[in-house]
Amino acid sequence: MSVTDEGRASVALSVEGDPTGAALRDLYPDDFVARIARSYDITDVKLIAELKRFLSFASKRYLQARKSKPSDDPKAARRDLDALAALLTGAVERLSTLSPMAEQRLWQADAIASMDATSRQDGRTRFGQTVRRLERGPNRWTELWLGREELTEALMVLKNYAERAAGRPFAPGKGRPRADNALQNWVENARLYWTNVLGRPFTFDWQGSEPVSPAARFCHELLARLDSGVPPAALATALRRAQRRTGKKCE
Repeated sequence: MSVTDEGRASVALSVEGDPTGAALRDLYPDDFVARIARSYDITDVKLIAELKRFLSFASKRYLQARKSKPSDDPKAARRDLDALAALLTGAVERLSTLSPMAEQRLWQADAIASMDATSRQDGRTRFGQTVRRLERGPNRWTELWLGREELTEALMVLKNYAERAAGRPFAPGKGRPRADNALQNWVENARLYWTNVLGRPFTFDWQGSEPVSPAARFCHELLARLDSGVPPAALATALRRAQRRTGKKCE
């Protein structure tokens, strides 16, 4: 403490901010929707309009979920920690190699923080340090805050924390693998459109890595446009789960 007396993938990711506008039209343009309608014998204008609404709603939810980081994904956690460790290592190295002029200009703020610590009454410096006041006697106080030495040390400590966390092995997962909620929710929305709007059975038939039944092909074709990185096996699993909700036996 110092002492004295803060392709497509790019189109897809932009949909969140513009879920019904140009970004989504680029993702599912009218000619693509028309081709899908012809392929699956969707001829009624109202049903085509519902198809567009389904694509807009389901795509927005899918992309929002994809941008959210799962709390229990070891790979995502390791990527975060590796990136943080690299960032902090770079900051420590840069701080130690500043030119004299850059160093002087950076730490001018330390003198300002020192003045704030003794003059401001809100318990913080203008740069965000918390100021603690220790009573040393009648009307005698000592102000404590993070100054240059403490901030430099804290940066080094955070770097060491991040490197340790990134280097430690993650415990293996237990039980069933975590469900892909983004994918499952998208498939559930597709199932609702297929069964409730079109009135067709949501049947599942898959051969190897290729969908065979109309409902499976419908989902495969639309999802490939939205996210071509989804493995066929993952989509097949999500379709199988959704099909069970219909209470029908898989074809």
